[in-house]
Formats: sequence, C-alpha cells, structure tokens
Amino acid sequence: MSNASDPRSPETPQQAVINPASKATINRMGLCSLIFATLFFYLLVTTWPVLEPGGKSFKAINIFGFWCSWAPDRQMMFTVVMAGAVGSLTHTLTSFGDYVGNRELSTNWIWFLVLRIPIGIALALLFYFIIRGGLLVPTMQVEHDSVTREATLLINPYSIAGFAALAGMFSKQATDKLAAVFDTVFAMKKPVGREAALGATQPLKVTPSTLIKGKREDLTVSGS
Repeated sequence: MSNASDPRSPETPQQAVINPASKATINRMGLCSLIFATLFFYLLVTTWPVLEPGGKSFKAINIFGFWCSWAPDRQMMFTVVMAGAVGSLTHTLTSFGDYVGNRELSTNWIWFLVLRIPIGIALALLFYFIIRGGLLVPTMQVEHDSVTREATLLINPYSIAGFAALAGMFSKQATDKLAAVFDTVFAMKKPVGREAALGATQPLKVTPSTLIKGKREDLTVSGS
C-alpha cells in the first residue's frame, strides 16, 4: 500500500527528466566513483604524516611499492589534497546516489558531479594556505628547544585534514567563508567615489533622480 502523501509514490506523476542518463552511463559513473574512492582512501592512509622517533622529520612512505621521502611541507600539502578529495567525493557520491535512487539523474549534471572533486581539492588547499598564513588562526610559534624543528612538524595533521575534508564536502559554505575573509582583509573605511567619468570636469547629473511607475516624465542629463 503506497503512502498518498509521499511525493515519490507511484500515484503521483513525476516531471520528465531532461536528457536522462542511460543505465550504462550510471553503471560507469558508479564504477569510477568506487575506484576513485578506493584510490583516495589508500593514498590518504599511505601518505599520512607520521613523525620519526626523534621528531625531526616524517617517516618515509610507500606508494604502490615505491618508497618516497618528502619534505614536511610537501607531505602535509599532499595530505590536505587527499583529505579535500575525500570530502568532495563524499558529497559527490551522496548526490549521485540520491539522483540515481530517485531516477532523476540527467546527463546535464554529470560534469557537475565530476568537477566537484577538483573544486574540493582547490578549496582545501586555499583553506590550508589561509590557516598556515594566520588569517583564520594565529600563526604557529616554533618551539625553541635543544632540537630545532620545522613548524610543519608541530601541526596536528588530524585537524588540518578535518578542515580540508570539510572544505571539500561543503564547498559552498567554504566559498562563503573565503569571501568573508577577503572582505575582512581588504575592508575599506570609506569607499572610493567614482561618480565622475575619467577626465570629466563636471559629473553627470540626471533629473529627476527617481521615476514613478506609470507616469510619463522627461529625463534631463547634464554634465560632460
């Protein structure tokens, strides 16, 4: 027995989907998503920054049988990239499953789902640069002890990866936050007036300044 109040019930007519995706396209997208999810999770776990016993550097990593020893900044940046990819892929897979389950996946939205991953990676990197630059949080102070250590080695990778994953998952909110940071950094006490044209001796003036709907009036433009 179907629920009459459910908009997805068989009795409720649904609007036809424009350019519906074929079953073969859906299967290919699902298979590629699983492959990318496995690859991203593998790279994130394999390249996770782990300190050496002395705390002077990160341990060497093994990627597909090849040993690599990266600089701390480069390895932390790669962790941010992978975390942003995992976050954006989470959003992509959720949207893909919803559209396929509701039989509303259109070919017009395929590129939107595909581009979510590089967009999430780019936003994760931007957030990492802003955090490291001290715009959102104060710049980290390097501890002065008997062993000189780089500031990157003192960063908690879990918090950085969490920020990157959230930036990739919620790209719209992350973009709004970056806009707020930009407005704060480049805020102006008094905006620059640009009423007059370049080189004009007298700014343009329109009379009357306001119009009334439905009332015929003549406009007078004066100035140069």
